[in-house]
Amino acid sequence: MTRSNRRQSFVFVCGALMLVGATGARADGKELDRTPVQCVAEQGIAANEAVSDRAVLFFVRSKTAPIYRNDLKAVCSTLHKGETQFDYIKAQAGKKQLCSGDGFKVHRKEQLPCTLGTFQPITPEEAEKLLGRPLATEGGAQPTKKN
Repeated sequence: MTRSNRRQSFVFVCGALMLVGATGARADGKELDRTPVQCVAEQGIAANEAVSDRAVLFFVRSKTAPIYRNDLKAVCSTLHKGETQFDYIKAQAGKKQLCSGDGFKVHRKEQLPCTLGTFQPITPEEAEKLLGRPLATEGGAQPTKKN
């Protein structure tokens, strides 16, 4: 095999591995539905944690998509990685869901509300990479509980 063919084969294999990794296979062997959702039930939110000033992870009680990444509509200057306590501001009072377009403030900070985007399902491995640490195992401690 020539050097050029080996390089092409290597590039092909790397591309195939990246494609397999991007499919979102879960530990239980089922495929993760990557369809973004507009809302999540507020009662179903077990925990949340900021990963930057533009994104928050929502850990929900669900077997189909237990983790959502929410990319905010704009930078939230008072939001820092690791923040876990938020005061939600819903567009419709009494609504039992948290939706794209709703807002939140970082608890105990004076600020304008930050606006949520859509909720994108992600795998636990992706969440670990964003958080920079492993997630808790089954039966162990979960991410910091929401307020």
